[in-house]
Amino acid sequence: MLGLKSTATTVCLWLFATPAVAQIRMPPIPASQMTDAQTQAAAAFRAARGAEVFGPFVPLLRSPQLMTRAEAMGAYLRYNSVLPARLSEVISAINAIAVDSEGTLWIAAREGAFRSTNAGDSWQPAGTLPLSNVVSIQYDPEQHRLLAAGEASTGIFESVDRGRAWRRTDSGWPLRNLSPAHGRLIAATPFDGLVMQPEMTTQVNEGAGDGNQ
Repeated sequence: MLGLKSTATTVCLWLFATPAVAQIRMPPIPASQMTDAQTQAAAAFRAARGAEVFGPFVPLLRSPQLMTRAEAMGAYLRYNSVLPARLSEVISAINAIAVDSEGTLWIAAREGAFRSTNAGDSWQPAGTLPLSNVVSIQYDPEQHRLLAAGEASTGIFESVDRGRAWRRTDSGWPLRNLSPAHGRLIAATPFDGLVMQPEMTTQVNEGAGDGNQ
């Protein structure tokens, strides 16, 4: 394994409370209780989306201007971004972006990793990377390699041939924001703070492990 070790101690606080019935803190606003601005914003939403205000836009309607701008931003990102329509319809969330030494763009997305060799005019899946929700992708200029990590995996995936093939090494932690630094790897974890590759690593063992070697 890469031998990542934790550099932080997690403190857990346990809170005990009596069970409570869940309540919707910001339910839909009845039409009869809307302000003029909210009524206009809801009408504009119906015209743009062909539906009543739904999902995350329901609480945003408390601030009509904010909801209108959020709806417009969502529509722009989906239909008018630099991603081609075929790709923007496939990708629902972009988690990270990287640029390698040859200028290739790489994005880590919920649906996998993708690359563009023509400044974003077209995109292709990143080879055989066996990850779905890719949360981190980085280019390591010192060792000329790509590094990727996924939300539901403790593996670090490495490619030295620009994404055509990937090699997996287990770290022992689910990782976020994986970054190379002076020959070592540093990453954040959801619950254990930062983890760092030891300065002197003489052997890399593949497979599962507890991450303490």
